[in-house]
Amino acid sequence: STVAQQSTVNDTKRPHSLKTGKKGELNDELAISHAAQHCLQQGSIPMALQPMVMLETEEAFGFEALARPLTTEGAPIPPHRFITLIEHMGLMVQVGELLMHSAFAVAHQEQLAPRGLELSLNISPCQFAHRGLADRLVAIAKQFQMPMDLLNVEITETALVTNESVLKDEITTLREHGVKVSLDDFGTGLSNLNRLRELPADAVKIDGSFTAALTEQRSRLIMASLANMCRDLGLDAVVEGIETESQRARLQELGFQKGQGYLFGKPKSISVLS
Repeated sequence: STVAQQSTVNDTKRPHSLKTGKKGELNDELAISHAAQHCLQQGSIPMALQPMVMLETEEAFGFEALARPLTTEGAPIPPHRFITLIEHMGLMVQVGELLMHSAFAVAHQEQLAPRGLELSLNISPCQFAHRGLADRLVAIAKQFQMPMDLLNVEITETALVTNESVLKDEITTLREHGVKVSLDDFGTGLSNLNRLRELPADAVKIDGSFTAALTEQRSRLIMASLANMCRDLGLDAVVEGIETESQRARLQELGFQKGQGYLFGKPKSISVLS
């Protein structure tokens, strides 16, 4: 399929952007509501893939599927804003299912599985409030012929503060099927080592803010400790936000083997074929 470069949430140049302010917030809600309804009618959500690589060779071992929702006029919607309002409107179950379906669809189109490449997808915390999510995700993966050992589910740390018993049950079910589970944005928000100890996860994705601060000795010491901790706990570690060769070299020196960031490729949009 044709893969085109996708502008990211932080890009400054946009032909169309959502308005801000009190009136803008109302416009946001209307625009996102219309966008969500349009996606549900179309049966897909625009997606992008970003490579995750081995730091030594820059060879991709997998891709993260990222939602790139658009208004009906074609303006990009920040994904976090989209998810927040979708949750508020009570549409997360339907839209969340569509997000999973769209992610597997683009992975199938790009032939990730035949190439032995992992698919990593984010699951919203509120989706884990509903029992059966893991079984549904596995069923969709099988529909698109995605091997379970090539599937990685990323969970934001905020997911740990609500419905923890359901969350742990769903994670356990995923891992029983052979799906890897990663704790996303590790080191920010409500993270603490006790939660890491209790969560049945296979990997962590270390937040890009740590990468950006590698010029500081204190940050380098923290990252070195994280690398040692992951190794001792048997956790895979992927460092996010890598933008320069010097950052990559420093992370390798600290003991990290996997990474993700603009140095290796920005998210690329992919049309979800029906």
